[in-house]
Amino acid sequence: ADDILKKNRATKFAVVVAEIKYFNYIVEHFGNEEADKLLKYLKVIYSKGIALDEIYGYYADGQFMLMLHYKEQRTLIERLDTFYGLARKHPAFKDDNYSLKLNFGVYEIDRNDAAVNVDSMLDKAIVAKNTMSPSGTEQLIKFYNTSLKEMYLQKADVEAKAEGALAGGEFVVFYQPKFDLVENTIAGCEALVRWYDPEKNIYRAPGTFLPVFE
Repeated sequence: ADDILKKNRATKFAVVVAEIKYFNYIVEHFGNEEADKLLKYLKVIYSKGIALDEIYGYYADGQFMLMLHYKEQRTLIERLDTFYGLARKHPAFKDDNYSLKLNFGVYEIDRNDAAVNVDSMLDKAIVAKNTMSPSGTEQLIKFYNTSLKEMYLQKADVEAKAEGALAGGEFVVFYQPKFDLVENTIAGCEALVRWYDPEKNIYRAPGTFLPVFE
């Protein structure tokens, strides 16, 4: 991937994570042999579908990685739709009335970001794939964007600092009273965790770090 990017400096590329949804269900329900047949079927689709100076590979857990060049987002979406249409023709699950589904996460490579390497490109494509749309609806193809960048940086910051923060006692418990309106008295409390960030002199709210820990 690095060699291709260096050789084609004026070309727009995108890193794509193509995931078989509920792959573990397929393994459990249909067996390893059928799951392997599906992976080989998709391997043929991707290998025949990529062009010169593009690359693909298998990652894990039903996820393929692709690096594709394109001129505009619309044509990239059309290619991924084509991959999806071919994948759904896989014959193995027809008798079981199982509809194969794929998810795509896309990171459009920013050539101006000198710090971006192939590993972080894949990370960003995975972040896009795993992100639910604002409306809560399923989306076939999701692109990494500015709001996802903020989420990605926040997640990376939490992961990088979590162990040191645990060792340093930066997690603080607050007790929020529960008031009994009938008896007119405090009847207990709820324990709430906050993360004190000494660098910024603020408490991080649970929503910024608990999802990462979970």
